[in-house]
Amino acid sequence: MKRHYVLGMLVAWCIAPISASAVEPGFYLGVEAGQSRARIGMGDSVIASPGAVTSTSSDERDTTLGFYVGYTLSNHFAIEFSYADLGESAYTIEREIDFVLPPIPTIPSLRPDPGTLPPFFTDFPSSGVITGPVFIVPEREETTIDSQSFALTLVGRYALTERVSFIGRAGLSAHLLDANLRFWFDGQEGAVRIGDLDESAAGGLVGIGVEWDFHSSWHLRVQAQRHFMLEDAAFINNVERGDVTTLTGGIGYRF
Repeated sequence: MKRHYVLGMLVAWCIAPISASAVEPGFYLGVEAGQSRARIGMGDSVIASPGAVTSTSSDERDTTLGFYVGYTLSNHFAIEFSYADLGESAYTIEREIDFVLPPIPTIPSLRPDPGTLPPFFTDFPSSGVITGPVFIVPEREETTIDSQSFALTLVGRYALTERVSFIGRAGLSAHLLDANLRFWFDGQEGAVRIGDLDESAAGGLVGIGVEWDFHSSWHLRVQAQRHFMLEDAAFINNVERGDVTTLTGGIGYRF
């Protein structure tokens, strides 16, 4: 009986009327965290390379953290700016390598310009003689992409009770993407000249969720959002990062 009484009191408190100031126009801010899932994989126009691909794998899930700042326009609408670190995604390719090209001439004057090298040429020393092979296809390569999002959205609210509201959002999101490439030769991790792998992309953002005003100034929210990419961001070796889905919980304060 005591347990049922406490549960009844909690439900009654959740649906009890709140002060009018909670829905008056004004600013609010909050933080949120959860899980993200980013689509990552090979693009449509894969360039053939020596060695047979034996397997591929992807790690698409990571933690997302962010904050939001908004302005309540009315009981039903608000405009919101948000930032989120969407985490990291990775794509790995395993190959079976059966040959290695011979070394290039050891005469320094015949060395090619590093700026013209294909992706898997190793760095050339500034002086001295090259004594080993300089073109090798890796047996394993891993492309890791980290992304951040800046979004501006219009938020709509529909009251389910006096304290609980359904929320939906739609707007635009700009992404900053940073990719790194790691690869392995004969079980040993190496490094290559890969240049600048920073990219930016933009697309639509939509989301749905539930918001609970547990206090006249404080609220909790749970929401799912989808960051659409207008074009998949293609990085080295034609690895592409596409849409990102997040599921988050957050807490906010209204001024």
